[in-house]
Amino acid sequence: NNGDNFNLPALFVGAIQGAFSGLVIGSLQALLLRQYFQGIRWWIAASAVGLAITHAIGDALPDPVALPVVQIIGGILLGVGQWLVLRNQGANTVVWIIAIGIAWFAGLALGLTIMQPVASDWQTQHVVAALTTGLAVSIATGALFMGLAGQLPHQPH
Repeated sequence: NNGDNFNLPALFVGAIQGAFSGLVIGSLQALLLRQYFQGIRWWIAASAVGLAITHAIGDALPDPVALPVVQIIGGILLGVGQWLVLRNQGANTVVWIIAIGIAWFAGLALGLTIMQPVASDWQTQHVVAALTTGLAVSIATGALFMGLAGQLPHQPH
């Protein structure tokens, strides 16, 4: 992170890093989801945009502000983007935003709690927090999809 000042260059770099992460994660999820959804390419875009904005904000904001903001809005942004894709698929998915937001917050908090006494370098902390956050969001996504599976017509690719 960047100390006590807003960092405009970090905003752009963070957006690129977040978009790349979102493209990778969204693409892997889309491979599994394409059998259930039409227009799943929008899932990839929603994941990329949500993570780009979150990462940009986290990298650009001053250290004391960045973490709480990312913890609160990161999952909400990702959840809203994915909900926008799902809402046109014939399923009631409003709960999606809340569940992904909670999973994001919990996963990030767990990762940071694990790493504080173990590693002081931000790179290791970032990797562990990303892994725990990704795991928590993946579990929530899987559980939500299992619940939606009965509501959605099977649409083979």
